[in-house]
Amino acid sequence: MKIATINIARISSEERLILLLNYCLTQKFDVVGLQEVAFASCPILENHFQLFAAPGPNKAGTAILVAKHLAVHHSVCDPDGRLISVQFNNVSFVSLYAPSGRVFRDERSAFFRVIVPAFLSSIKRPLILVGDFNAVDGPQDRIRLAGTKPSTPVDHALVALVASLELVDMWKALRPRDLGHTFTHQGGSARIDRIYCSRSIKNSVTDIRLDSTYVTDHSAILAHCSLLSETSKEERPKSCIWKLNVSIVSEDAFGSLFRNFLATVSALPLRRTNVSEWWDSIFKPGVKRIAQSYCRRRARLGREMGRFYQNCLSEMTQPGRELSWPDYQALREEARN
Repeated sequence: MKIATINIARISSEERLILLLNYCLTQKFDVVGLQEVAFASCPILENHFQLFAAPGPNKAGTAILVAKHLAVHHSVCDPDGRLISVQFNNVSFVSLYAPSGRVFRDERSAFFRVIVPAFLSSIKRPLILVGDFNAVDGPQDRIRLAGTKPSTPVDHALVALVASLELVDMWKALRPRDLGHTFTHQGGSARIDRIYCSRSIKNSVTDIRLDSTYVTDHSAILAHCSLLSETSKEERPKSCIWKLNVSIVSEDAFGSLFRNFLATVSALPLRRTNVSEWWDSIFKPGVKRIAQSYCRRRARLGREMGRFYQNCLSEMTQPGRELSWPDYQALREEARN
């Protein structure tokens, strides 16, 4: 499967849109993340791709193009248009456009520290996160020409975001010796367009490179990924009913997880602008995700304790065998492992 991310710089003319379409068709992309998107619909693109777009109130949002043979099971977007996600059978694909410029440095930091984690809290993992981050996480990712104003080389909010989500920067993973700068201006160049993926699926991305599109002043990033499902729309599986295991509601550990989740998603702007959409696309999927994860850990601990007590009984019933305290501790450690 071939994926890409392209900042299209708010193009809207028919000529430029046709140029973008021809580029995507020539490259045979399956999924494309777009940034600085100024349209909610585009017949030129929709004749050949499924289009999921969120232009946002400032007409500088995000979109995702998906090949028509791929089945999309769910999509959700941030009301400001800076984040949009589509879900396939086995992976979520997210397009991101961060606030740009020095004057929006604080806004960009809040975006990475609050908005992005809150949005992704309801997204099914693993995920592929692409887009224009308008930030760098290392000195090698930005070059300033002599005589230009210096800037902070590292965005610590971005570094913290990547670490907390356990994401892998695929350019650094596959091309550690190449700068990979995607945007050049009169003051220098920088690697602000990126493709990240969850650590658990990093081996599914086998190649990555830059390419000039002649559509915009950003280079496109192209990658090959072996993870996306090729299920057709006709083969789309029926959704199943999920029920909450109510016995976990009274447990303190789950209560703590739920309160943290609720505090995070309640801060999303979507809750104030469209509470029903927030409930269906953010709250309910998030509760399902944390409940299932908690129940899996709970079941695993139960199995470990069962093995522990079984080993204890086995040791105690051996002829002439007396279970000492060090033996007891060793068995318990074995059960945990």
